[in-house]
Amino acid sequence: MADKKNRKEQHYVAEDQIEDLQGKELSAEEQRRLDEAREKELERLEREDVVISPARMVWNNFKARKITMIGAGMFLFIILFSLLLPVFLPEIETDMANRRVGPSLFFWREGHYLFGTDNHGRDVFLRVADGGFVSLYVGAVATFISVIIGTIIGSVSGYFHGIIDNILQRFTEIVRAFPFLPLVITLSAAIGADLDEDERIFLIMVILGVIGWTGLARLLRGQILSLREQEFILAARAMGVKNFQIIAKHIIPNVISLIIVSATLQFAANILVESGLSFLGFGVQEPGNSWGLLLRQGTRDSSVIQNQPWLWFFPGLFILATVLSINFIGDGLRDAVDPRNVRR
Repeated sequence: MADKKNRKEQHYVAEDQIEDLQGKELSAEEQRRLDEAREKELERLEREDVVISPARMVWNNFKARKITMIGAGMFLFIILFSLLLPVFLPEIETDMANRRVGPSLFFWREGHYLFGTDNHGRDVFLRVADGGFVSLYVGAVATFISVIIGTIIGSVSGYFHGIIDNILQRFTEIVRAFPFLPLVITLSAAIGADLDEDERIFLIMVILGVIGWTGLARLLRGQILSLREQEFILAARAMGVKNFQIIAKHIIPNVISLIIVSATLQFAANILVESGLSFLGFGVQEPGNSWGLLLRQGTRDSSVIQNQPWLWFFPGLFILATVLSINFIGDGLRDAVDPRNVRR
């Protein structure tokens, strides 16, 4: 309280000095005092952060929720574990002498493994890290494809309205009407039968991206229908700015927060779908690796489930932790960009 009172008194002193010296014929000494008073007032305003930027406001809202920061910490750990750790660890090798070894906290000793080994003596810790890279990569690329398609169709549909809107919305409803998982399984089985592993992974990413854009497109259309009647859009039209320039430079920046939140939640959904496909045998297959494939190998029969629980527990744990952390981040972003949640 004392510091706040002192700052307020300094503010009034600075204002009085400026008012006393303004509007007069000043000597060199008085001009110097006026410049110093103005500099001090500017420094005070910068220190107190009187004008807060939108990015700072979003960050303050985001970090205010503990569950969101926990989710961000979990996801950062998973990123480091799945993307960076495999670079520094040895390659996955088969060691038949150490088959079906259970998890051990003394993993630095010979014949001990942190996550245990599988039926071929492969280190499950290394396989989970390597599989995480594939699952995250597939989810990220599929999300990128769906965001691009959804943003283009939703923006064009909402901005132009009329017959273009009707055509695009009917097309969106047709795509949305197909049962998602059976369609993905059918396409993956029909098209990917004769493909190698890299081509199959690429096919899965394209299928997920091409089918998963409809939700974002409908959200953007509804938002842009109201934006297109705002004064700044009408002014841009009156100045002769081309329609696609208006969409790119004025519409998209105003809905970017909605796109980011939707992409975050779509990312988690794509990881789940990829894991489900691989678990059912229609996604990543040997010699490839993913969390869903590891989960499938760890649950292939009841004896493995009962006697070697580490084979399915650790992949399932990482799928659960990844999806939960991304959802926590998505919920935090959604609340952070909401203008009703203002936290300075």
